[in-house]
Amino acid sequence: MKGQVIITLGEKGAVLSQEHGTRYFPAVFCPDVVDTTGAGDSFIGGIAYCIVNGFSLTDAIPFAAEISSCSIQKYGGQNSFPMLPDVAHALNRSSLLG
Repeated sequence: MKGQVIITLGEKGAVLSQEHGTRYFPAVFCPDVVDTTGAGDSFIGGIAYCIVNGFSLTDAIPFAAEISSCSIQKYGGQNSFPMLPDVAHALNRSSLLG
């Protein structure tokens, strides 16, 4: 993980900067934004989940964006964070489940 930086851009997505280049990741479209409180925290939680489970950052960022998208559809911070079953579809799409 050394030498890698994730730059979050809110509704515009995120950028991963690594030694061998930079890659842009678009945000997950969310038509029902209710409250952005905790959006960044939920994103970082998604990244942490993936790191702990041995996934690459290129897989982690889209998953984290999905978690953040879910969290902004409810009011509040921590109570708006989705549970793993709520974002299992994101894990399947990103091939994190195998």
